[in-house]
Amino acid sequence: KWVLRPAVVRHLHAVAERGIAVDWLVTPRELPAILAIMQEIPTLTAVIDHLAKPHGMTETWAQTMAALAQFPHCACKLSGLATLDPTGDGGDWLRQAIQWVWDGFGPNRLIFGSDWPVALSGGWSYDTIIARTRQWLPTMTVLEEAAIFGANAQRWYGLTPI
Repeated sequence: KWVLRPAVVRHLHAVAERGIAVDWLVTPRELPAILAIMQEIPTLTAVIDHLAKPHGMTETWAQTMAALAQFPHCACKLSGLATLDPTGDGGDWLRQAIQWVWDGFGPNRLIFGSDWPVALSGGWSYDTIIARTRQWLPTMTVLEEAAIFGANAQRWYGLTPI
């Protein structure tokens, strides 16, 4: 809960005022504190990395992620899948988690993240990461796929296309 300390909240207000995105590398245990921050600073541009590392679909994770999805300045990064599911079989819980964030955040607030080269430690090549992520996502339009695999990151982080 260190993010709830007054000094941290004050600095996060300054970050929000400047339109800088904050990535939250958290687990389900920390999600309530992130939700409290978003309630305090609803204009904070925030990205929940690695689906908040659910390691299984839990009711608490699902409820908190659904609450976070209500904030239009909050997105979710589809990253770290190799460490979430090292076998690569995309067990039911991972498919459910991805469907859950798809339904909650929508394709315009989902950002693909390869987690490369860390994924190599799980035996996942860059091509494998992309293929499995596409496999686990619902059927997408060309525009939705372009958003998730690039345009959303450009918009969210203020990047200039190369």
